[in-house]
Amino acid sequence: MQIQVSFHMGFHALIKRLALYRARRRSRRALLALNDELLKDIGLSRAQALAEGSKPFWQAGNAGRSHSDKNNRQSSGHKFTQKLKA
Repeated sequence: MQIQVSFHMGFHALIKRLALYRARRRSRRALLALNDELLKDIGLSRAQALAEGSKPFWQAGNAGRSHSDKNNRQSSGHKFTQKLKA
């Protein structure tokens, strides 16, 4: 029974990972198809779009985000988690 449960959990994780890869590939292709005006609207340069769009699907990306933005999201999420625990 334990092996069957482990298999289902592993299979579910694999399906989720494949869906993530597919979504990354689709969104990166869409990003590359945007014209310069639309890229400007979302705050990206052509160089940033090319850098993100050329990444392989298995590599996570963070186009348009600075290091401080990433830290702010992590710390705010941490505060939120602390509020939930309280």
